[in-house]
Amino acid sequence: MGIAVSVAKEPAGADGAACGAALARAALAGLGISPQALLLFSPYHRVDHRALLAGVRSVAGAVPLLGGSSYGGICGARLEETAPVLLALGGDLRAAVGLGRGMARDSRACGREAALAALAALAEPARLCLVLHEPQMGNPVELLEGLRDELGAAFPIIGGGTGTGSILEQSPMSLQFAGEKVYAGSCVVMLLAGEFAFRGGFSHGAEAVSKPFVLTKARGN
Repeated sequence: MGIAVSVAKEPAGADGAACGAALARAALAGLGISPQALLLFSPYHRVDHRALLAGVRSVAGAVPLLGGSSYGGICGARLEETAPVLLALGGDLRAAVGLGRGMARDSRACGREAALAALAALAEPARLCLVLHEPQMGNPVELLEGLRDELGAAFPIIGGGTGTGSILEQSPMSLQFAGEKVYAGSCVVMLLAGEFAFRGGFSHGAEAVSKPFVLTKARGN
């Protein structure tokens, strides 16, 4: 059967639940079949994230959902800094979401906790891991080591850190979404299973975002 993909955006408004419901309706209409997994990226500011998730769930049902706050979601060829973006996946795949708490306390244990929770919920061999984490605390290298402790050293993993809306903003913490709940200082993973093909790529970027400067001191990550 393969995999069907649909992406939608919806301007953030005062009514987070209405925004989430409209977003889910648009994504599912484009998908055309029952969703198996959802990825949601939302602006950090001026959004009721719990209401947004509740609105998505009111239309999509209890579909495994992974996401978080971001500097900007991508929808097609556009960067959406003020609109939540929802990706819906359907077809020959199954998904499960896991949560790991305490990135600052023990990033490796956080990764292991998230992987174990997702493995237990999936109950079949996984083929791909998507991960989102709080980037301002803990150690992402140790987080990956924790994931590999449970998934295997060669298991394919892709993901990144969530954001707050400003690359210079250090507080408050960004947000991570798992199902209908919102977390901070955490790691969330989605494991995918099924007969599908995938490829990955990486680029370091191409344009400087500031004038050159000399780094004289660093702390932690």
